[in-house]
Amino acid sequence: MNLNKMQVRGESYGTVLIGDKNLILTANTNTDWFHHPADSFRRNDVLSLATEVAEGTFSVRARVSVDFASPYDAGAVFVQADDDNWAKLEIDRIATALLEEGRRFARNVTQGLANAGVDTRDAFEMLLAMRRLGARYLEREWGVGTRSSRGDREPVIAATILTEIHEMAEAALRSVTQMDREALKATKQVVLVATSDVHEHGKMLIDEMLKQLNVDSLDGGVSTDPEKVAELVQKTGATAVAISTYNGVALNYYLKLKTELAKRGLETPVMIGGRLNQIPEGSNSSLPVDVGDELEKAGAVVCREAAELVPSLLKLKKRIY
Repeated sequence: MNLNKMQVRGESYGTVLIGDKNLILTANTNTDWFHHPADSFRRNDVLSLATEVAEGTFSVRARVSVDFASPYDAGAVFVQADDDNWAKLEIDRIATALLEEGRRFARNVTQGLANAGVDTRDAFEMLLAMRRLGARYLEREWGVGTRSSRGDREPVIAATILTEIHEMAEAALRSVTQMDREALKATKQVVLVATSDVHEHGKMLIDEMLKQLNVDSLDGGVSTDPEKVAELVQKTGATAVAISTYNGVALNYYLKLKTELAKRGLETPVMIGGRLNQIPEGSNSSLPVDVGDELEKAGAVVCREAAELVPSLLKLKKRIY
């Protein structure tokens, strides 16, 4: 879409700055678009850009951001046939919801910390407590979303990354048959999911896949030490572990985890995926090399692609029983 060919409407209600790939609309104060069945309540004193679409079937993709100079500022994309037939992307509703629920979350956290004995008047003590508890704990205990059957919270408004991960999980599970889903359910597996470093997206994908498969999962945390993972397995009775790794530590991490599990008399199978590489000892380049074969030889269940999760879980069935 050529932005320079779009028609400016309501020029008296603000200013428009059009660039090659973006545009900035600055509205005057006390302007609004409000549709109401009673004509006397309608308002349309807004600044906008418009273009006509001749095709009967079309798609619209746009990113709208709003510089909220006041709580009631908003922006939207409209698809309009006439004054009574239109569709609106509710940027204003989303902004209002985020603002209100964000404030409620802040109140919940502050009250929760105070109830736990934290001096919330001391910024350092409060921040230290939140850092030690972690974002997932704060969200789980004091979040504002509806609590799900899995114990976590449904997002009030799903972030783009959550939508993308949901779609990635669906794509990875597209070839999974109903028979395989039922077989997984029958195993009653409980998978502890953790990461070896700070990169969390791989873990989020596995969590979402297990959710869509109706397989129970446990939060093993982000950048969790092997000893801690082993402790969690022993404490929770997890039947399998899924590790997402990235930063060139795959083999060492697995070997340490295997040792920690053995110390506790556990033979819990460990699936590992992500960047299956390791920086060789004594290397003068610090470049990691693939260690997938070494991981398999050491006993790990290697998953080079997310889609390999289900076949790997099914192969573990006999070992779990």
